[in-house]
Amino acid sequence: MSFDFHLSPSKKRIYSRVAIALIVLSLLVVVGSVWSYLYYATNRPEAVSPTPVTLINNETLPSISTQLPTVPPTVTAVATTAAATTTTAATTTAVPTTTAAATPAAVPTVNSGPIAGAGGSLLFGTNFTLNDSSDQVLNNPVGPLLKQMHVGIMRIPMRASLTQATYLQAAQLIKSIGAAPLVILETPEKVPSAISDDTQIIATMNQTFGSGIVYYEYGNEPNLGNGDPTWYVASWNKNVPAFRKLASNGRFVGPSLYTYAGPYLSIFLTGVKQNLPDMVSWHEYTCAAAWTADVCMQRLDNWAVHDADARRIMSGILGTTLPIMITEWNYTAEHSVAGDGKHDNPSFMTAWTTKALQSLAANNIYAAMQYSCTDAQIPLIDPSNKLTTQGSVFQQLG
Repeated sequence: MSFDFHLSPSKKRIYSRVAIALIVLSLLVVVGSVWSYLYYATNRPEAVSPTPVTLINNETLPSISTQLPTVPPTVTAVATTAAATTTTAATTTAVPTTTAAATPAAVPTVNSGPIAGAGGSLLFGTNFTLNDSSDQVLNNPVGPLLKQMHVGIMRIPMRASLTQATYLQAAQLIKSIGAAPLVILETPEKVPSAISDDTQIIATMNQTFGSGIVYYEYGNEPNLGNGDPTWYVASWNKNVPAFRKLASNGRFVGPSLYTYAGPYLSIFLTGVKQNLPDMVSWHEYTCAAAWTADVCMQRLDNWAVHDADARRIMSGILGTTLPIMITEWNYTAEHSVAGDGKHDNPSFMTAWTTKALQSLAANNIYAAMQYSCTDAQIPLIDPSNKLTTQGSVFQQLG
């Protein structure tokens, strides 16, 4: 007995077409994966985190800017001399940079007068760097400078190397200038000793501020390296209600996103409806250090888009809106800005910082904290205890 394994011509055509379709599908998957990797690698500046974060090679970061419309640029800023290759911005067209010295363009015209009603406002906030107890703010007489800049709120990070004595010193400085504190609480999913640490610092704040308001931000940048909000929502619901009972006059803030993410905010608010935050928070940075100054300026327009989208989401889920805090902001989140032609360019820093503060005020942001006061690449106070260009803008506009 014999069997004929030869296929008819019609079956051969069917199998050939199936094979070709599978090959094309595989190629599309590969191309999509490569595009996604390149997009994240070239379009997201490094985020500033109170605790250094190491990303695993196969982790991806959530794409945010592609979910929102891009606001057309309204200004042209000072050109820079930064050396870099052509980069594609997430919300702009290709961003050309050059290795040759560029001729500075005209500084955009901005309203340089005080922001209406902003004297002593929570918009004029800043972050402690507080890498250790030798932080410049804690060991130099900078209180008068902070008052000159109208600093109304200061954000305190918790770090494994710090003691309650250091947190107390930071709290006392904040109180001495008449400002409000915002404390970044740890999450037990990231720090095993978080519950104990958080309980102690809440006691320190109660001791220092009594019945005065203290803001507590639960965690820091939970969507960095992990865009799934499930763990954060569960952690908030489990721990924040208990912390509320411990805090004498606490206001609890979240989710402290490394960049605005509408879908994450939506899931967070839906998941914590029985334990709503008093304010919602995220961080705003506009560009990578190597990008041109005009792109860094133009991308400030996206802040208004993020604010409007957040309020739309809150209205849809809650039927109301919560106050917004921008708990970190600057033109870049990168730790190194050496040679970028912007941080040491007074014209750019004045124009960019002025527009940033005006945007925060125009969009009715409840509180905002520049990153960072001292011991940082872009500080308000330089190592010789003098106001930087950015600090001078605070002084002028407050």
